Amino acid sequence: MALVECSFDVFKLLPEDPILMTVSQQKALLMLLLAASREIEGLDLDSFSHHSYGNLNPRHLYRHLKSLLNFMRKQKVKSIKEQTQTLAYRAMISCGAFESNNGEIGIWLQFLPLADDAVTSFLCDSVDAVGRNIDKYVDMLLSTLHSASRSGIKILKSY
Repeated sequence: MALVECSFDVFKLLPEDPILMTVSQQKALLMLLLAASREIEGLDLDSFSHHSYGNLNPRHLYRHLKSLLNFMRKQKVKSIKEQTQTLAYRAMISCGAFESNNGEIGIWLQFLPLADDAVTSFLCDSVDAVGRNIDKYVDMLLSTLHSASRSGIKILKSY
């Protein structure tokens, strides 16, 4: 939990063009990013929400999708490409658009190396829009539920 507890978004370390780094530097960076995404992914979200972890909200990994996809598309080293693909998968799942549909994400990740920049931009823009809209609608829902409970309206629980 050390990476999460320090409240630093390690994904900000991802340079604009990671291909310019040496293979050793790329591997070290990917090890750090994979460890951080695993720690974020494994958090108890109830305890997570009571602390201020800034940009480390696990739901916000999608914000780094474009950098990860560009890194993946340009990569020639198979092991690095696979690790970058794992990070891209985690980023895509975090936006909520795919409802944990591994097959759909897998198709996108297999297709993207063959696609042009417009397709990558479309996917990244779509994932970003869905991620931001989900945040907005969850906030609206919570506000409505809070208002309803203050006004004495009973909210039914489904069991």
